[in-house]
Amino acid sequence: MDAREAKIRLVVEGRKQFIVPHFQRPYSWQLKQWEDLWADIVGVVEEEGNPAPHFIGSLVTAPGRSVPEGVEKRLLIDGQQRVTTLLVLFMSIRDFAKSTQNERTAREIQEDYLTNRFEEGDERYKLLPTQGDGSSVGDREVFKKLVDRDYQGGDLVQSFEEYQDVGIFQAYRFFFRKVSHLSGRLSVEALFKGLMVKVAVVSIVLDDRDNPNRIFESLNGKGRALSQADLIRNFFFMRIEVSQQERAYRDLWLPMQKHLGDETVVTNFIRHFLMSDGEVVREGDVYSTLKSRVDGRSENPLQYLKKLNSWSVFYPMIREPGEELRPVVAKRLRNLNRIDVSVVYPFLLKVVSDWHGRSLSEADFVEALEVVENFVVRRLVCGVPSHGLNKIFVPLYSQVRGRASLVAGLKAVLSTKDYPKDKQFVESLVQSRMYGAGERKTRLKFVLERIEHSVSGNEVVDFSDLTIEHVMPQTLSAAWSSVLGENFEEEFESVVHTLGNLTLTGWNSDLSNSSFEKKKEIYALSRLALNEYFDQKQTWGFAEIEERGLALANQAVRVWAYFGLDAVEASGVGSSVTGSVPSIVEIFGVVHQVSQWNDVLFTVMDAIATSRPDEFHKVLDEMSRCVNRDRSYFTRSSRTRQLSNGAFVGTTLSAQAIYRNCVQATALVGLSKSDWKVVYHRRGA
Repeated sequence: MDAREAKIRLVVEGRKQFIVPHFQRPYSWQLKQWEDLWADIVGVVEEEGNPAPHFIGSLVTAPGRSVPEGVEKRLLIDGQQRVTTLLVLFMSIRDFAKSTQNERTAREIQEDYLTNRFEEGDERYKLLPTQGDGSSVGDREVFKKLVDRDYQGGDLVQSFEEYQDVGIFQAYRFFFRKVSHLSGRLSVEALFKGLMVKVAVVSIVLDDRDNPNRIFESLNGKGRALSQADLIRNFFFMRIEVSQQERAYRDLWLPMQKHLGDETVVTNFIRHFLMSDGEVVREGDVYSTLKSRVDGRSENPLQYLKKLNSWSVFYPMIREPGEELRPVVAKRLRNLNRIDVSVVYPFLLKVVSDWHGRSLSEADFVEALEVVENFVVRRLVCGVPSHGLNKIFVPLYSQVRGRASLVAGLKAVLSTKDYPKDKQFVESLVQSRMYGAGERKTRLKFVLERIEHSVSGNEVVDFSDLTIEHVMPQTLSAAWSSVLGENFEEEFESVVHTLGNLTLTGWNSDLSNSSFEKKKEIYALSRLALNEYFDQKQTWGFAEIEERGLALANQAVRVWAYFGLDAVEASGVGSSVTGSVPSIVEIFGVVHQVSQWNDVLFTVMDAIATSRPDEFHKVLDEMSRCVNRDRSYFTRSSRTRQLSNGAFVGTTLSAQAIYRNCVQATALVGLSKSDWKVVYHRRGA
């Protein structure tokens, strides 16, 4: 790095060209900055004697990679706003000099300080501002037109009509007016000569050993921080030859950016592209990983950018599959997005590429998507932690590539990755709290829709206006309470949000907490097979919810059929513990002897309170009828036991309700079914 004082004349004279890199923002100075700069320049020029140079800031440049011939090219890492504004001021002085027949000053400015007089094409210009994104007039276009302007006086509106809102043109008009109003106070020659020798910058010239990204960030620490997309764009255009930059930006980077959308999507795509090679990349390491890939493997930056550009067309297909895809493919991809698992994108990029290149048939592609959906849905329902999915899907393609069948390979690999079997899947569907806020509600609606399709076969139902309905309402009326019987409150809480009590309807507000008889009348108007179930039901209580939950769960087993190589379980698995006697509870690696189901409930809740104290509040928040710090919250007839942390647990519940509460409580604190278990046997067995 070489840093020194430099008069403006020394900065711009000579056979050179400043190029504003594509990672820089467009010209953004406005009236306040123009007025400040003008006041500083006029003040120092008018000052008599030999004053010290007036510094207007720093200028950081780096060598631009170029072919040996041509002008010396310098990339403007910092100071582009100052340099651009100064050259616009030169233009205004040039044009005013010409308007007063001072052709010598006008020609000197034009030939020595605005252009490289003997060059052609873009190399003729001392400065090349940013090109723009193609959606509006770029800085470069208006700057070049102003440089080449043959000043004839008169209004600028006609010849520059399309540039009225461009900052560079507005700056030109500002300075031309200022220069015009100096007549009699300061000659145009004195202004120009004083500007060239009395105004200076701190010129910092980097060499190949310096890191332009780091320097740019440190100099602009108070401005907008560079995003990973900014750094990546900077990285490429610092390494691509200057003579190739414009075409690379126009034909590769800009189309990719437009195709993907905002900077976040660009960064996410590049992250998933990098991960498709089998290496996990953290969100904050996208730039550094890409840099090491290109530099470490000595890959041609331009060729790598071409590859990114070609693969970027697959990313929107995965994220937002549209009409350009076959309906069956688009449907399967939308299903995956409904359950919000972008963690599978690195794998899908490879598979979509194979399908697009015709090395994978459409039938195998669709089945592969079904296998992935199956795997993810079963794990989500069963509460298998999702933080390990990266380690599963990032190397997955390399693990199945080259096998005789992609689908068979997928099934073989994924069936060994905590893939729940039918018994666990059914039990979780029946006993878990399926309804909840945010992602839980979205995923529940997806499960209900998929079950509906599998039963009715109706592909034309519009689910967009349907919402999730609680058959037994979340707020019980007196009529509902009387039907449920004594001690209903504790059991109600454990069952109201389970699958058996949930359906889809477009009349949610009309149904509210109406009686079951009234709800049946409205369900009868529905086109959904899900709601035909209620036709033959006379009452709706805990037993009916359990029965319907099991029926829906067994249908879900057919929708997402177990594909493990050890598939020995049949569908139709039951999950009731009614009439059983527990003997052991194992949780957090500790084995507890029990003899009654209320011992099971106490043991599980106390283990959570002791081992997961920071997460126990989730149980208190969502299961207040089962566990509460206030003993008076329970009904008078309820029996309670006090946990080691002082909270109380109600134990006046059926065996099935207790087991359901244990399933729900462990799920709330992030335990899967493999993390705890209850050993029980049937009476008389």
